[in-house]
Amino acid sequence: MNSNFVFRNIDQTNAIADAVQKRIQKLERYCDEIIAGRVVLDSPHNNHHKGKVYSVGLEIHTPSKEVRVNQEQHDNHAHEDLYINN
Repeated sequence: MNSNFVFRNIDQTNAIADAVQKRIQKLERYCDEIIAGRVVLDSPHNNHHKGKVYSVGLEIHTPSKEVRVNQEQHDNHAHEDLYINN
């Protein structure tokens, strides 16, 4: 699959890129029709009173469908660190 990573307001590191790539490869095991993917990692500027807040967007393209998923941190402390080892 052709994948693209976008880092907004976050320093791009090899560790984060490798972790995202591993998760994409995991998706490919469940759906062999994925032809392209785009991951957007963001840390909005206007959340300084909450500490570091991250959002992740994922777009997956297959020959017949396009799937978009967005996940934003709210009060879930499990996502305060962008590099989550699940």
